[in-house]
Amino acid sequence: MVGFALLNPHAHFTVNGQDFQLAPLKTFKKWRPDFPTSPHWYDLEALTKLASGLLANSRNEGRSPLTIRQFAGLFDGLKRPGKQKLIGEAMEPAATTLEDLANGNGMDDAKMFDLLSLMKEATTPIKSAKLGILGKNFISDF
Repeated sequence: MVGFALLNPHAHFTVNGQDFQLAPLKTFKKWRPDFPTSPHWYDLEALTKLASGLLANSRNEGRSPLTIRQFAGLFDGLKRPGKQKLIGEAMEPAATTLEDLANGNGMDDAKMFDLLSLMKEATTPIKSAKLGILGKNFISDF
């Protein structure tokens, strides 16, 4: 139980009638998998894998590839159309869709690097407090 609580500090347990909670914050909002990720969490390889996967998926399903603007909009801090437009325009005319970032069976590293740099410049990293609570003061009793 202690191990589970260390990885889930927001969790509340009752064992043998006794309450146990590491972080007794009622207002804590856990970061969920459906929240947008930050471009600051990606390196060139990881962003390339994501773009490649999305491009392959659109090809397999017979859909048009995401535009650079749509792709940027998947990330935290880039939901506003104005920011997406800036990134899309900065990538033009070299790339307007994920298909334009492809080169043969892979992705063009230089274009992907430019895209990642633009997305990072247009956003600020997510503050650690927004991700959750875990630190020495929550695990020092163990």
